[in-house]
Amino acid sequence: MKLVFLCLYAWVAIQSLLVSIGYVIGKRNVLKRFLFLIFLFSSIIAVVHYAYRFTDFFTTAPEFAFIHDILDLLFGPLVYMLSCYVYEERVNKSLFAHFAPAVAYTFYFVGVKLVMAPVFDLASYVSSSEHTTLVYFILFSFFFYTFATFRKIKQIKQRGMAISFLSGAWLNIFFIFLLIKSVHLLVLFFFKVYYNELWFSNTALRNWVDLLFFLSTTLLLIAQENTLFFRRFFRFKSSDTDQFEGLGQLTENNYLAISSAIDETEIRKCAEALYPLFYKGKVFVDAELDQKKLARQIDMPSRHITRLLNFYLNTNFTEFVNYFRVNEAKRILIETNGQKSKILTVSMDSGFKSESAFYANFRRFTGMTPKKYRQKA
Repeated sequence: MKLVFLCLYAWVAIQSLLVSIGYVIGKRNVLKRFLFLIFLFSSIIAVVHYAYRFTDFFTTAPEFAFIHDILDLLFGPLVYMLSCYVYEERVNKSLFAHFAPAVAYTFYFVGVKLVMAPVFDLASYVSSSEHTTLVYFILFSFFFYTFATFRKIKQIKQRGMAISFLSGAWLNIFFIFLLIKSVHLLVLFFFKVYYNELWFSNTALRNWVDLLFFLSTTLLLIAQENTLFFRRFFRFKSSDTDQFEGLGQLTENNYLAISSAIDETEIRKCAEALYPLFYKGKVFVDAELDQKKLARQIDMPSRHITRLLNFYLNTNFTEFVNYFRVNEAKRILIETNGQKSKILTVSMDSGFKSESAFYANFRRFTGMTPKKYRQKA
């Protein structure tokens, strides 16, 4: 069990650290600074939590025991401050007052427990009523900031604010993380008050409870690559797609406007690489085209195409390609109206594998059959 937790916590700590570094390198803004701090805290918490549970580090160096509690006191206010920044579109200096409990506890622990006390005993401190009070306050803090973040998210929605993809996706993710962490702390608080021996013991029950902490931490990392579910939990109006409400509005100008507004560097590069292929090169007429083949052509990971289509264009690969194929078919039908080209020929020239698929998609995007469209044209 210890080896399993070592691997899991090591992965969480390293991955969180790498993500935090990724947000601080390159072009930086206030949002990315928040993300850097949150992921850095997650990395440190994972290391400290593993050391506390499965090593003797805090037995030999008990003076570092307060780090975990400090980070817990900072995490809720930091997420709430992020939500306020997104709502107010600026950093309100008065919000820094929310960090006062963490600062006060740091001075108290260092001044009273380490400097003034002759010997600091971790076991006695953790069993004391003052530490129980601290755990209670941390629990209250997480529930308070979970609710406060939820209210701020609802205010953003009610105000109809247009926010960036990164802001909306991370607000959803961090809210769910706070909720899961609150439940985790509630269970630990129950242990501390009623079954204090479980606070120190390496029983299977305590280890499984700690696994919940691991899952709540890895939630951030998993969501970093796959945020579809969390973005749907709260739907925000996206500032990246204000001009775009569906494939029917995907004009060349709108596509370029959306591409330039994307705040993820790699996804913006993906959009820029796809532009000449679809608007100039007609890559969609290849009936064997799939997402992996397209990813190889632009030399980028397939997941970048997925994120571009799902989050910025509100569609998927099949619909996106068929949209361009139908537009190509419309062009062919108009240009060959006098020649009366066979519908099957038009469908094949547009990239469709079968006439039935062509009819279904053409009717879906235009509301009429190819024949009626030709007659109308």
